[in-house]
Amino acid sequence: MACNRNQPIYEAADTAYRTEVSQYGITWTFDKPARTGQFITGDWWVQGPVTIARVTPAPGSVSKEKLDLKVNRWNDTSLKEDTTLRNGSMIVHKVGNKQSYDSRAAGFSETDIIEFPLELDPDLSLISSISNTSLPVDNFAKNIMWGNEITSETVMKAAAVLTCVKDIPPKDAFRPPYVGTSKQFFQAKNIKWDLLPKLAPAGEVPSWEEFERYFQRPWIDHLMSWSQQQLVPNENGPNYGREHARIISIASLMVSLDVPKEKKEKLTIGLIQHHGKRSTYEEKPPEEWEKWDKISNTKPEK
Repeated sequence: MACNRNQPIYEAADTAYRTEVSQYGITWTFDKPARTGQFITGDWWVQGPVTIARVTPAPGSVSKEKLDLKVNRWNDTSLKEDTTLRNGSMIVHKVGNKQSYDSRAAGFSETDIIEFPLELDPDLSLISSISNTSLPVDNFAKNIMWGNEITSETVMKAAAVLTCVKDIPPKDAFRPPYVGTSKQFFQAKNIKWDLLPKLAPAGEVPSWEEFERYFQRPWIDHLMSWSQQQLVPNENGPNYGREHARIISIASLMVSLDVPKEKKEKLTIGLIQHHGKRSTYEEKPPEEWEKWDKISNTKPEK
């Protein structure tokens, strides 16, 4: 299938026929060469329908293990010893309370386990994961955490998103939300850079490289439960709403500084990509995203 006939050729993304694509230690292998490319964030897309023959590392059970599970300050934990599944994948149609990434975490649904080969249709996103083999692990945001919170018990290590598309995206397209079947393409060329303030810093500015890394990978947070704190991949994003707010707030202030566009561009694109997951919310997204709607020249999907 070629580009949409109404789509200018010069806007089409760079593409190639590949038998596999890899990101963050995860490899998707197709049954035959498929047309693939990357969004502006580096996340992969594949033109479908396509058959994914396998994913590496492979999902499956593990031999019996002994976990030294800790309880939180409320004398509770959402984890359990269960060897049924590691390195699981999901296609998330709607936010909810189920997951099929790792059976040690709450919300595990054995009936939702994705098996390969898998026929992936356009307008669907496949989230694949790597499980941690031991706990605890480094907290994703350990550099801004208190001393007693620099480690966490999140059972997922990493995750990557493969988006199946019908038409070839523009080369500057953001990755569509990984939840649901609405895969609209928003483009970086439409960013209204002039709406960003140009403020003088009030003190020492945090590391641009550190905050760019915070937004490099997709934050997997589609479970509507506190137990997500012990599930989400510690190499992808924060596992607690407090750090979500802290990282987003600090990054938003940084891109509002009076610095060259080239210096703030990568972080701004990361923020807008994170904003693009707003369709995971069933009703109205958080109010802070309204400002980013104006800057990114987009609006929440109805």
